[in-house]
Amino acid sequence: MVGRTMATTRRDGGKPRFDRETFSFTDRLKEIGMFFQKRSPQHQTMRRLVRRLQKAGIPYAIMGAMAVNAHGAERTTKDVDVLLTPEGLERFFGDVVFLIRTHNLDESFLQQLHASVHKDFIECLEEKRREDDYLAREG
Repeated sequence: MVGRTMATTRRDGGKPRFDRETFSFTDRLKEIGMFFQKRSPQHQTMRRLVRRLQKAGIPYAIMGAMAVNAHGAERTTKDVDVLLTPEGLERFFGDVVFLIRTHNLDESFLQQLHASVHKDFIECLEEKRREDDYLAREG
């Protein structure tokens, strides 16, 4: 979520710091309402991710605040926490590398991704490059 509703900033990767200048109570109430109506970006992301993991046959577990909500507690969150087996994670990254290769993606695509997945995307780019190097040496 961007704009006035983002009321925290991070310093040195530490805890978020509240920013009174950018905080809007009205906007935050709208975010909370969307969240508990299950219309938030987090819910949309979770549904897309679950559909894709199920379609790929990758076992998963939803964790964190989204799991807590599924058990009746009411807590908002800015992310979706997912647990994958080591094999499932390998398959998931393999699928991401395939998408990178198919669409010829590079670091310029980072600006379209949420900052929380930049490191993972770069890791997948590096994996693609390692595969390309291996194929070039073997081929």
